[in-house]
Amino acid sequence: MITNRQFKIYIDKFKEFQSTPNYELMFSKKWKNFPRISELLQEENIEKLTNKDLEEIYSTLPIGQKSKSKFLSNSLADIQECLWFLLWEELSYEMRVWEFLDEMGGYKLLGTDINFTSGLLSAQNPDLYGIINTNTVKGFKILGLEPDFYKNESKAGIFQKNQEALWELSYITEFNNLFLTHDFLECLAKKLIT
Repeated sequence: MITNRQFKIYIDKFKEFQSTPNYELMFSKKWKNFPRISELLQEENIEKLTNKDLEEIYSTLPIGQKSKSKFLSNSLADIQECLWFLLWEELSYEMRVWEFLDEMGGYKLLGTDINFTSGLLSAQNPDLYGIINTNTVKGFKILGLEPDFYKNESKAGIFQKNQEALWELSYITEFNNLFLTHDFLECLAKKLIT
């Protein structure tokens, strides 16, 4: 765990970095299409999604793209059903995420992982869910805030503990915004602030 002093230095440096053209260029690109993705993922639009829409969703999320072709190989009907379940079913998010991520889950699709799942949930409800990717994990490690996982922790458990860590970090940094919190972690991970 880093000292409170170092933590405050990181936050101050991030706030300084936010006023630079580099920040705007990097992060506006990352977040600018979220309103479009959010619109596509509205409950009334899920059953209208086309393969082109699905490719746009996957390509636009700030996640790795290596599994996109696997994801797109699922049938359109299966994708629509599973996305609706993940985003709109009236169950706790923990249950929905478990069903969507776990190999034994009833709504598991090829080409989906924690990164993709967090991207979908973040696009649908950015006040509740943040992006979990390599930068998130690296940033947590730098801050000494990485969650503790059980030896055989489920993907849903890993997802939940990372979300809780994002919420906590958003609160203690006083960003109170999961986009900014992720940007902060990404800046740490990429050594844009040191």
